[in-house]
Amino acid sequence: MFFLEHNQIPNRHAIKRRAILILEGTLCKFPLRELLDLMVFSSVTGALEIQTRQGPGYIYSHMGQLYHASVGNLSGQEAIWAFFEEEDARFRFIAGQTASAQTLFSDVQTLADEGEMRARAWAAIRPRIPHLNLVPVLNPGPNMSHIQISEEDWPVMAAIDGQRTIKEIAEYVVLEPLDVCRVLIRLMDQGLAHTIPLDQVHVEQSPDEKQRTGGLLKRPGVSATQQAGKQSPATGGGLLSRLLASLPEDRSPEQQPAQRYDELARQTPAPTAQSSEEDEILRILRGS
Repeated sequence: MFFLEHNQIPNRHAIKRRAILILEGTLCKFPLRELLDLMVFSSVTGALEIQTRQGPGYIYSHMGQLYHASVGNLSGQEAIWAFFEEEDARFRFIAGQTASAQTLFSDVQTLADEGEMRARAWAAIRPRIPHLNLVPVLNPGPNMSHIQISEEDWPVMAAIDGQRTIKEIAEYVVLEPLDVCRVLIRLMDQGLAHTIPLDQVHVEQSPDEKQRTGGLLKRPGVSATQQAGKQSPATGGGLLSRLLASLPEDRSPEQQPAQRYDELARQTPAPTAQSSEEDEILRILRGS
C-alpha cells in the first residue's frame, strides 16, 4: 500500500489557490462574491479581469488583500459596485498582475454587501431610468390635490431645469446618482416629471442667438460648464410656485415650505454550456 507523506497531502487551501489561478468563466455561474472570497482566502496575488459593458475591468489583490479596482472612469468601491451589476460577464484571473494605486480599504464582506444592495436597487430603477444622460423635465400642469413632496426631494426638484442631465443634477446638489434617481422615480410616480433624451434638449439662448438660429439650437456639443450659467429658472418656477401655493398657509414660520425651499436653494452648492471541469471547480469552491 502506498502512503503519502503528511506534507504531500493537498490541503483545501492549496486546492482553492490552484482553482482560482486557472479559473475563468461567467459571473452567472461563479458569483462575484464567491470569487472575491476565494481571492482573499486563497491569499493570491494578481487581478480578476471582468469583461463589462464599459470594457475590461480589474480587481487587484496582494496576498489575499483586495487593494484596487477599476473599470472605465470608475475606481475603488464605485468600480466594485459596477461589477456587481454585471450578471453574466466573462472573467479570468491573471496571476501576478499588479497595480500601483490603492483605492480599496474595506473588507471583502462590506464591499460585497454594499455591491449586492446597490445592484438590486439599480435593477429596479433601470427599466425606467436606463442611464444618467437623460434630462428630467417638470410636467406643466400636474394634479395638485395628490402631490406630496418630502423635504429630501425639494433640492432635486429645484435643480430640474430641463437642461441638466441626471448626472449633472447629482453633481449640482451633491448627491449620489442612485439617490437622485430614487427621487426622480417618486416625482415621476406623482406625475410631476418625466425624462427626455439629451438630443431633444434645446439650449437657452440670448435674443441675438435666437434671431440667428431661429431658436432651434440644441444642447449637444455644449459643455456642462457652459450650461451652468445658462440655466432657465422659469423652466420649473411656475410648477414650484403652484406647488407652494397649493399647500396650507396656516403653518408656523419654521414649517413654511417656501421658506424651507429658499433655505435649501441657498444651501445647494453650485454647480453557454459549461464543461465538467468547471463544475468540479465550482464544487471545490463551495466546499461540497
